[in-house]
Amino acid sequence: MTVFQFNNLKLLTELSINKGDKDKFLVQNFFQSKHSIGSKDRKLIREYYFTYIRYKYLINYFCTNFLKKEENNPEVIIILIHNLLGNAIERRVEVNNELEGKYNSTLEHLKLTDLDSEIRAKMPELLNDFDKLKLSTDNESLSILHSTPLWIVEKLQKDYPKRYKQIVESFNKESNLSLRLPINLNRDKIVNELQANSIPYSLGNYNPCAIQISSKVDLNKLMMSKSPFFEIQDEGSQLISIYLEPQENEKILDYCSGAGGKALHIADLTGDNAEIVASDEDIIRCKELYRRSSKFGYKSIKIVKQEQLHTNYKNFFDKVLIDAPCSGSGTLKRDPHLKYKLTLEDINKRAEVQSQILNEVIPLLADGGEICYATCSIFYEENQNVITKFLAENAEFELVDVDVSTLIGGSESLHIENGLNTLPYLETDGFYMVRVKKII
Repeated sequence: MTVFQFNNLKLLTELSINKGDKDKFLVQNFFQSKHSIGSKDRKLIREYYFTYIRYKYLINYFCTNFLKKEENNPEVIIILIHNLLGNAIERRVEVNNELEGKYNSTLEHLKLTDLDSEIRAKMPELLNDFDKLKLSTDNESLSILHSTPLWIVEKLQKDYPKRYKQIVESFNKESNLSLRLPINLNRDKIVNELQANSIPYSLGNYNPCAIQISSKVDLNKLMMSKSPFFEIQDEGSQLISIYLEPQENEKILDYCSGAGGKALHIADLTGDNAEIVASDEDIIRCKELYRRSSKFGYKSIKIVKQEQLHTNYKNFFDKVLIDAPCSGSGTLKRDPHLKYKLTLEDINKRAEVQSQILNEVIPLLADGGEICYATCSIFYEENQNVITKFLAENAEFELVDVDVSTLIGGSESLHIENGLNTLPYLETDGFYMVRVKKII
């Protein structure tokens, strides 16, 4: 690590600490403001920074318990990470030996040699305690080890008593990049190019039209990115449209469509032969759907403002998909800042909004029609509890008994309780989905 890299990493870490380590856009904005930082420097700085964000509690635990240093000291944090994981980080970003050898001279230049020696002397004791921490079974140790707020650990224990440790452990694992291929595409076109570029990949665990690759792959350098061969969409998210079971000639509403990933998937699943309406509270978010839809040549999707829906589409839709705005707790692998930002109060407020959205779409649904409610949350407050409340308040609806085994491969490993959960330790993000039917 050079002096230049160390100083910029220190500055980035200081900025993050001052923001409570909650700003997911900090790195992007930091590099945009620092044009002098080249691509190789960015890789190294990014890896060190995200190691800190992912293991913040553990690093501060080591600082206070073994090094007897104050928390949130950027210099201590960087040197500690280097002694713990520096070699692995530098191998990941392919740092050459000449650059790696500059670390000691950097410490001398910055007058940090004594601090480094002090930390090195404590490493055997620290690593010994780390091994003990890994063997501990209490929630407080789990919280420290995986840098997850204790209230989240305890909440997941309540919701998933048999699986919560696996869920918490998964938060610091690297997420894959999932590609969703159109049903009629010959998958060999994608696989052959990945193999030709020596890019490791795996086929989807649940969707035969999914391929998983490392999130560090730059897809823009591949020819397949220039053709309508795939969409980037987490495999768990892909299952939502499959779980909906859309059929040809059905009238289907994607109510919280955003950029329209689910609407595109529904068009693919129905052979572009359904009537698909995409809408969103912020209709500007849907503008990207025009380009994405035309890329695949879909004709079945149109965009309608939500206020027009309630005027022109009463009792109209056979199926309504609500991909509800939520806490995003199922995406903590992708956004480690989020675990320091979430609060139970925020989750409860979101649950209220989710209930409102469910009730909003009732007038749009035809008799016998279905609502598919989905979130990228793993908290019961936003999932099972919302649906339980909805059914209690709307006697004209009932749960749909979905035969998941016929829809989704490998479904026996998923969590099924008043709907379906994909959980983040199963190589997807965490999602919840459920269907209810209007019976009166």
